[in-house]
Amino acid sequence: MATSNKILLGLFLLPVVILVSIYGSLYARYKQGDYVTEKQQNEASMTINELPAFSGIDLGEYKGGDITVKTGDAFSLSYYKNDKEGFQFEVRDNTLFVKTLTDNYQQATITCPSFSHIRVEDTRLHIGSMILGRCTFDIRGQKSRVNFAARVDTLSLDLKDRSSVHFNEEAVVGVLNLTMENNTKLSGNHAVIKSFGQVAVADSAAVNLDGRTLMRLVPITNQ
Repeated sequence: MATSNKILLGLFLLPVVILVSIYGSLYARYKQGDYVTEKQQNEASMTINELPAFSGIDLGEYKGGDITVKTGDAFSLSYYKNDKEGFQFEVRDNTLFVKTLTDNYQQATITCPSFSHIRVEDTRLHIGSMILGRCTFDIRGQKSRVNFAARVDTLSLDLKDRSSVHFNEEAVVGVLNLTMENNTKLSGNHAVIKSFGQVAVADSAAVNLDGRTLMRLVPITNQ
């Protein structure tokens, strides 16, 4: 092989050898427990509070932040350790009550297998990919924004005070019961809403759904 070809081959192989060495070193550290992943760093920075079982969630006094409800085998409430003085919570009468104690922006996550009703007032709520049976949402406050990604058999939405709900593309609703006051909003062009139950929509409420879904709604609103 000519000297120039050997040089070119060496230049080509050198980065490959370096990358393989780095990957091998990182993998060895990971297997030995010396390497901390981003997920592990996030978990280390969180306070996780195990809770007794509940079926209802009351966020009426959780103000001005974001809170996520996600699926899990156990019941818990988690938040950043630096924010531990900003929350008050308890399970009472089969309902989890969560309250913010400061005006600072707060983030928290509720983990549970399922739930049957939730109350929200002036906060942003994210419902993750979970499976729900019959579920009721009481949504109040003009700062309330709900993003919904769950599969639910029957969902009853009651929207007031300029609140809004968005169904993302993962959302699947068997039956949707809908009550909307003036200036509230419902959207979700890619969600699956199989049928509508009881519907009461005020004149200035805004509904933005795909045409096929709206065709199921029109006969009900014209009754």
